[in-house]
Amino acid sequence: MKRFSLILFAISIAIIGKAQILVISDTDKSQDFEVPSTDKTPGGWNFNILSTNLLQNNNNCDNKWTPSLTSFYFGFIGGANQADDVSINMGQSYELGIDNILSAESHLSKGVMLSIGLGMGWRNHRMTNQKMFAKHDDGSITIEPYPAGANPKFSRIHTWGFVVPIKFSFRLGKLTNKRAGSHRFSIGPELYYTPHASLKTRYILDRKQKLKDNNLHFNKVTVGLQAECLINGDIGVYCKYNPFPVLDTDYAPKFSSITVGLTVSP
Repeated sequence: MKRFSLILFAISIAIIGKAQILVISDTDKSQDFEVPSTDKTPGGWNFNILSTNLLQNNNNCDNKWTPSLTSFYFGFIGGANQADDVSINMGQSYELGIDNILSAESHLSKGVMLSIGLGMGWRNHRMTNQKMFAKHDDGSITIEPYPAGANPKFSRIHTWGFVVPIKFSFRLGKLTNKRAGSHRFSIGPELYYTPHASLKTRYILDRKQKLKDNNLHFNKVTVGLQAECLINGDIGVYCKYNPFPVLDTDYAPKFSSITVGLTVSP
């Protein structure tokens, strides 16, 4: 087995310049690197890098790349700052994401840490009442009733994008075992870059009907706030609030999101 640490060289050059880098932990999931404190890098830095394993099959000698993920999260989305006709159903709206594919952290003081990462997230904002998102020829989206006699299933706005979380973490109590991690509370802003959004509506009228559109006017760059509480660094609960509208309000009704869910480190 051989291990390759992705873009470590680029990170060390971009962030810390010519600094000594020490490998302090090497596991199947990731590698941790330490930059000792110097005049040029006061306080030092620790890096956690997504690694890939090159596995060789002894039978056919095929090579397989297997990425290792730091953590993932799943939550339910509720509507916030909604226009009158918008009603996002939190029980039917969800987000799924991968946190900290790439991350860097610095210990500011005993029990306090600053970290920055890069992740990906998928979100579905669903309405399940008698109204649907309706896309028109001029590019606008309005909230309209379903056709007469229709049996509604859902009408949703789906988004996909990248997330850059910046977290201040605080240790709560002492380590409970020898594993890396402890009870922690973290809070901080998140930067969202959303390159894709789509609309889909399903209902039954004599037969199954599906309306879909991938050409929407939406906000690509937004900023939100996240708070998270972890137990032993393995599992926790989180809450996110993004006050910016999901869609461009020049073309669509206003609604933003608040999310509550679970985060797990594999």
